[in-house]
Amino acid sequence: MANPPQAAVVTGANRGLGLEVRGAFNSPAKRLQRGAAGEVPTALRPHKRDPIICPLQLCRQLLSRGWLVLAACRRSSEELAALQQQPGARGSQTSAGSLRVIEGVDVGSDSCVAVLQAAAAGVPVGWLICNAGVLSVDSVAELDTDVMRQQFEVNALGPLRVAHALAANLVQGQSKVAFVSSKMGSLTATREGGKNGSAGYRVSKAAANMAGQLLALDLRQQSIPLVLIHPGAVATGMYQRYWEAAHGGGDGSSEQGGPGGMAVSAHGVISTEAAATGVLQRLDELRLEQPGQFVQATTGEVLPW
Repeated sequence: MANPPQAAVVTGANRGLGLEVRGAFNSPAKRLQRGAAGEVPTALRPHKRDPIICPLQLCRQLLSRGWLVLAACRRSSEELAALQQQPGARGSQTSAGSLRVIEGVDVGSDSCVAVLQAAAAGVPVGWLICNAGVLSVDSVAELDTDVMRQQFEVNALGPLRVAHALAANLVQGQSKVAFVSSKMGSLTATREGGKNGSAGYRVSKAAANMAGQLLALDLRQQSIPLVLIHPGAVATGMYQRYWEAAHGGGDGSSEQGGPGGMAVSAHGVISTEAAATGVLQRLDELRLEQPGQFVQATTGEVLPW
């Protein structure tokens, strides 16, 4: 494949705790408490619409490569605004790259299509990274269709909306597309793992994997490869809230893993930097002969459906 245009779109780009996140995981003041009967309080059950990995790290690393980065989000954040103010990221092309923030992009709504098309008009997109996602602690036994539906809109339909919006920006034979997915959407891994929590997330990610497969077949006709990437359990605010709500406020420092035990976690909790590096490496190595593969970010291992 020819070298892609040096512009990338990253969705869900308004969050990022960087190196400070590990300390936040270990802070007792930030731990969520269960009710008297041990149940997760209702107030903690609604999802948080955050990125699956730290897109701020994706933006930083792409900027360091000298790329133009279009950071799409519902609304900006202090972290993203600070990154935008760094030398070389103020909108002019330099060796340090250029950052543009696109606000008002809610991938859970059809409205994002027009916003993205207007903001990216005329920009050839080399890499499209669909990263926005949402995770909730819910179950099939206590079915909440509203919570499940919201996750489906963001996790399954969101990447399709974004890809549809930017179809005209992709360059035949040069562009690459990544859906940031999850092993929690794997039928095989769910069956073998014997875990049934976070039902809406699992169902929506399984649907996202199928959506990625279908889109990969379409894009193959334009010689544009697509990859589905499982970043692993990444030290983000979203994973922190999920772990604490699902495990009664513990910091995860036990041998079972979790945010507090990042170095030895059985769940493989990794830093945002490592996850972002892995995602970009998978894109670097992606070839048209590998359409629709489902891979682990940091190792490149092909995962089961």
